[in-house]
Amino acid sequence: MAATSPRRVPTSRWPRALGGLVVAGVVGLLALAPVSAVVASNLPQPIVAAPSDPRVGDVRPTSRIRAVPVGLPEAAVVRTLEDVRPIATAALGAEAADEILAVVADPDVSVAGAGPDPSVWSYPYRFPRADAVVERADPEALAAHGGELGAALMVVAADPAAPYAVPEDAARLAFAVLDAARGDGACDPQLDLLTLVASGPEIGPEIVDSETRRTQLACPGDPTPGWLAVQRALNEMSGEDDLTRLVEFDVDRLATARRWAEDLVARFPDDPGAVAALGDVHLTRGRYLAVPQPFSSRHAYDDARGLFARIRATGDRLAGGLGLARAELGLGRAAEAARLALEVAQGQSRPGRALQVAVRAEERDRRFARAAATASRLADLGPAALPVDGSFIPIAHPLTWGADRMRPVAFYILAAGMGGGGLVGDEGFVPRYRPTAGITDEAEFCPQWSARRAAWLAGDENVAAEGWPDDFDAIAPSDFGGTCPDPEPLKRLIDNPDPAAQALGL
Repeated sequence: MAATSPRRVPTSRWPRALGGLVVAGVVGLLALAPVSAVVASNLPQPIVAAPSDPRVGDVRPTSRIRAVPVGLPEAAVVRTLEDVRPIATAALGAEAADEILAVVADPDVSVAGAGPDPSVWSYPYRFPRADAVVERADPEALAAHGGELGAALMVVAADPAAPYAVPEDAARLAFAVLDAARGDGACDPQLDLLTLVASGPEIGPEIVDSETRRTQLACPGDPTPGWLAVQRALNEMSGEDDLTRLVEFDVDRLATARRWAEDLVARFPDDPGAVAALGDVHLTRGRYLAVPQPFSSRHAYDDARGLFARIRATGDRLAGGLGLARAELGLGRAAEAARLALEVAQGQSRPGRALQVAVRAEERDRRFARAAATASRLADLGPAALPVDGSFIPIAHPLTWGADRMRPVAFYILAAGMGGGGLVGDEGFVPRYRPTAGITDEAEFCPQWSARRAAWLAGDENVAAEGWPDDFDAIAPSDFGGTCPDPEPLKRLIDNPDPAAQALGL
């Protein structure tokens, strides 16, 4: 019998084909991953509190942070030096009150008297004319009414319409009175003195830190001192335009703000104002690190998002919603940021800060017609969109908590006013562009200019035909961010659209 070779069993091609499909599928998934990530990042994200911060407890609906200055007599209305006179008389006596208020009102003399050059003044500061009057006062009257007088003088010093030289001397006299009235530990005068010092751009951080610790001892159980320290550290940042590099001073201020905020939350883990202060730190870190350290920036915005979600869950739509809107904008979810900001603005008597965020978010989302309408709404409100009286906040407008009722103040007790500073805003209106003065500015306090830019980007052909003013009007004083771009660069680009499109990368 002839030998037969073993029959070859045919192999199926399916396993081989299936393997090829699997490989192709994996390659396809990898190729589509970046696209999926981009799409997913723009989807609404569930708003949940970050569980990673054990310091934050169950946040209560109301904060124990007090409106400053705290020493004003109940029902007192203080606008001018004449309104201060009855309080000064009660604290210092009629003759002394007339004498020192006359000095405050006179631009040719100062309560500082013939003291040394301000550059060599040591702390606590001494103002010879003011100190001489305070030392003659009856100790009991000063203890009873000195805090009231100091607070009233702070209100006068904070008035942007006050006559020349009055704010500086009113602040100096307030310091002298409060320094005497706080004695060995009176809380209210001590807290107002901290407010005065923390709102002094020319006063060093070491003094602010020292007075904060002293105020915490004088006012146990009060979160206001720590909150003031956080806001001072954040708001004195340089506002460096070149965000591609880290500035040592700003890094130090951020570290100080974070240290005070974490201490504040450790002391008051359920207070929404304290939690918002820590959220403000994360928001500021997120913006500051956006270019040089983008991953750290995103982590900071995520932390802020979780904290403000906790506040929003208590029913605080203003601080919680505004903080969430800023965090969402930083995370690149502009549409959600705009929705949240407009929700916050609805029904608010002072919706300026929320509308500013909404304008930037709508620009980032490239909904320029809506941004133009929102900016026009803000321009129509003008200065009334922002608090014009009420509680003080050092140096710059609040980011979140207190945005509807707190106004920035800056007291210059060593020298004449030099202007306030502060980090403002979130991201620019286009993701990638070459910063150009008068074109790519954020200009959040100049809504008339922003409305025209957004309307042009929306294709409104009437923008160039409208009359352009020599200068636009800001809705806030220049010391507190209220500056407008030069109108000419944008006008020239609108009249010559091709270079404009090239400059903006459109």
